[in-house]
Amino acid sequence: MKVRFTLTEDDYIAFNLFYARHDPAFMRRVRLIQLGGAAALIALGLFTCQFLRGGVTLGGMALFLAGALLFVLYVPNQAKSTIEKRVELTLDENRFQPQGERTLILLDDMLLIRDAKGEEQVRLDEIDSTVRNKKHIFILTKAREVVVVPLAAFETLDDAQNFYSGLPNARTLEK
Repeated sequence: MKVRFTLTEDDYIAFNLFYARHDPAFMRRVRLIQLGGAAALIALGLFTCQFLRGGVTLGGMALFLAGALLFVLYVPNQAKSTIEKRVELTLDENRFQPQGERTLILLDDMLLIRDAKGEEQVRLDEIDSTVRNKKHIFILTKAREVVVVPLAAFETLDDAQNFYSGLPNARTLEK
């Protein structure tokens, strides 16, 4: 099966966001920042109310608890924004230019990747995992390389499913 498409900056941002959401170390860092920031705001509220105002008041603590809740809700959005900016910066500085026209050909034993850099052959047994979400197929090789395939590249969803089914270690995530 053959598929031709043009990779965009948005495709690589989508992969990095996907990877971050499913990376336990990254998610642990986000949770620690959320909990640490919320705890610091609550502690500041207790300190402020107790020592500067002469006692803990319901209104004063409600204000700091609301601030802690807003902080917990804000952190994931800030992490997403940081990832987007880092990917854009990397692409803008020409350190990594994965964008442009690509052709993938899925054969019985390998995946051929043709782009402006040339042709690369990836044996199917070298594919570590294959993940499909609502807009992309991400193919991760054992060499830690990533092939991003937008689902919009396929004429129909059946074509996308046929391509995806031919890849090893496939799993579907709806996020």
